Amino acid sequence: MMWNLSFISEDDFTKHVKATIEKYGEKLESFDLKRFNKPYRPGKADF
Repeated sequence: MMWNLSFISEDDFTKHVKATIEKYGEKLESFDLKRFNKPYRPGKADF
């Protein structure tokens, strides 16, 4: 794979992603996009 980003090296990017995952860990869990994208309706429980 070619690395075409001039503002950051592939190694620095890899280190950054690893550090971010280690820092935020559990906060990076997946979520339900269909539920997330539903319009907000006050008073309607959507569980």
